[in-house]
Amino acid sequence: MLRQTLEGLAKLTFAEESSLFWLDDQGYVTESILARGIAIREQKETVVGQVLEGGLAGWVYRQRKTGVIENTETDERWLELPYQPYVAKSILCVPIIRGTHLLAIATLMHSEIGFFDLEKVQLVELCAVKLGMVLDLLRVQISSAPKAVLDSKATKLDMGSQEEFKGISQFILSEGGKLISADPRLAELFNYEPDELVQLDSFFSLVADTHQDIFAKKVAQCLEGVQSQLLVTFRGVTKEERSLKVEFYGYQTRLFGKVVMVSRVRVL
Repeated sequence: MLRQTLEGLAKLTFAEESSLFWLDDQGYVTESILARGIAIREQKETVVGQVLEGGLAGWVYRQRKTGVIENTETDERWLELPYQPYVAKSILCVPIIRGTHLLAIATLMHSEIGFFDLEKVQLVELCAVKLGMVLDLLRVQISSAPKAVLDSKATKLDMGSQEEFKGISQFILSEGGKLISADPRLAELFNYEPDELVQLDSFFSLVADTHQDIFAKKVAQCLEGVQSQLLVTFRGVTKEERSLKVEFYGYQTRLFGKVVMVSRVRVL
């Protein structure tokens, strides 16, 4: 679940590297996914401690607000780790909060200076609000479940989460189903090249003719505020007109003053 959360944010913003800290009720990091891919527990704990003490994640932890670094060479909040195996010039670090609980801290990185513009920042902050609901539910389930049950669930999630995530994509729609932003997986799911996908008239072009009108009507109602969110299943079509059963979830919000729908599809 945590890895899916991180990968989803990274793909949505085209981040090259990413990391995530999961915190308990006392504010201690209990799980972490590091950009450098360290697997040895002692090494991970050392890196996490250094970052929370002197890095941007620590600043976000204390301030409880999003931190953006346009150039790591000129911002003292960035901590360059020894033997860092990647180039990070632009950083976006966002807290995932539910109520008074700081649930997680996600850090997104890119080698280009100033890569994370205002649009990307606002997009990630929107996602963080919804992720807070999901991760808070996960936190409650973990705290109330017996250890044996948790161990069994964790094993199943580790084995299946990577394969399951291959069938999920996140994107943003505007009026008329116009694609504003999408992660690369959306093109993969429907077997399009990324440049072909952006040339489509709307997202509705990926919906079978028999489902297109009713689906477009439901999306329009959500964008108009008749309902705040939408969860439906429709028949999708790939570039070669192969049929897919697709689950769609979206919720209405505002981006730069414009009504949009933050959306996710999952191939069933």
